[in-house]
Amino acid sequence: LSVRLSSRRRLIEGSSFRIGETCLHADTHRQALVLPVFDISKSGSVICHYLAICCKIIFLGEYLIIVFCDVLKNTYKIFFITLVLIIFGGVIFIFLPKDLAAELIDEDGIVETLQFVLYILGAIICIVYRALKIWDDGLSASFLLTMLALRELDFQVKFTEISITRTKFYFSPDVSITAKILGGLVVLSILSVLIIFAWRNLSILIKGVRNNKTWSIFAFNGLIYIILAMIIDRSLTILDIIGFEDTIKMEFTKTFFEELSELAIPALFLSALITYGVSSLKPQKALNRQH
Repeated sequence: LSVRLSSRRRLIEGSSFRIGETCLHADTHRQALVLPVFDISKSGSVICHYLAICCKIIFLGEYLIIVFCDVLKNTYKIFFITLVLIIFGGVIFIFLPKDLAAELIDEDGIVETLQFVLYILGAIICIVYRALKIWDDGLSASFLLTMLALRELDFQVKFTEISITRTKFYFSPDVSITAKILGGLVVLSILSVLIIFAWRNLSILIKGVRNNKTWSIFAFNGLIYIILAMIIDRSLTILDIIGFEDTIKMEFTKTFFEELSELAIPALFLSALITYGVSSLKPQKALNRQH
């Protein structure tokens, strides 16, 4: 017992409580006589490691909140102006003749055609910006905008009855293996371009919004309205889950607001491209005047 106590005393008087140092000082012959001692050094380092991780998470959360507040402060005006225009369009839509209203929101109707035109204009501008070396990722942006334009025309329906972006396409027995492989390759190529494009430009976009750059505010609101259009698209499904029965009038109204929201997306992106080009050409004009 005295040997055990003396061994423990040496451990306590030594550096056993110092973080990062070992707790066992006895040699291999005496370790059998020492009572089990809780390794405070090892547990302390683990605790500090997890505390450091927790602090990083807290700081990251605070940073994200600050960024979100800055972004919200600089984007709400454009967001609400666009929303007011959509609501105003909805009020006008209510008083339109049924035939004209149906023509506006039908597949390949006036609104969808206008969406296609705006996307294609944006794609052309992106190519011009790449040629003028205003934007290095102009070709990637042009490709993505072209894909969105073709989606508005339901271009994939001309080859497949089911959209290649839906999981139903890949599990349907009516779709051939070859079509599934080709559809999957197309979707993967689009996703690859989108991920690379987002990786290279998202931080620049957020920085621009925080610095109150007009082009970035338009572009960020375009992203917001993509999410809003998706929510409107699923709104009747959500109401069915809650217990509301949808009617033809509700379906008609939902479709109109969805189409107007989708029309706002290319309009905001096009505004972003135009304002970005103007802001990029101003320094060049100033340099030309100096020379």
